[in-house]
Amino acid sequence: MPVCTGLSGLSHPYLRGDLCGADPERGNFRGEICVDGLVSDRIRDMNAMVEATRQELEKRYHADTEDLTMRTLKAAQINEDEYFGRFLYDELAAILKQIKAAHGNDKTTSDGAAIEQAKKQLENAQKFEGSPLEKKMNVLMGQIGIDYSKLTKEEQMTLLRVFNKSSMLKHRTKAGMRGKHRR
Repeated sequence: MPVCTGLSGLSHPYLRGDLCGADPERGNFRGEICVDGLVSDRIRDMNAMVEATRQELEKRYHADTEDLTMRTLKAAQINEDEYFGRFLYDELAAILKQIKAAHGNDKTTSDGAAIEQAKKQLENAQKFEGSPLEKKMNVLMGQIGIDYSKLTKEEQMTLLRVFNKSSMLKHRTKAGMRGKHRR
């Protein structure tokens, strides 16, 4: 892959080839336009032409600066930083999509199964009938791959006693019961 001297410190081949050289699929240079100055010159030329037209209209016809035509001519000017920022963002996003696609089957990347599993666990928790603590235990056991409903009553009671010791899992603490009488 081609490597430009300005960005040769980049070690990833997608980055080196896509930012500095020609894209064989598209057949054009992309990253070099940010540094070679040709596009900057054309943007400045266009902005100067639009601004000259705007000033001539303002001078010749005493046009109000808030007139629709005058505002349109002002808006037609391109901010170089915004243009190149968007350009580089689009290019980097495309490169990252290629990298993601190339590594889609790696064991170190997410395949989205965790999200589906979490949704399923939340649905199961909503359907689960039991005390609030039992619902929490059901979710927690699901997180580590244990089906709470398959536990024996003795195992569930043991878990209940253990989880009752957690201040984070208690349904109501004394502070949360202020002003309420116990039933």
